[in-house]
Amino acid sequence: MNTKNSIERTQAFPPPLQQTKGNSDLFKNISTCLNDL
Repeated sequence: MNTKNSIERTQAFPPPLQQTKGNSDLFKNISTCLNDL
């Protein structure tokens, strides 16, 4: 899993966008985990 790359990508955005991007990535990761079950 490329969490490090994802974090670095997120940090490239200004804070408001970074928050939104981080949240959407989190939901995507959760969805992926649920699909893997």
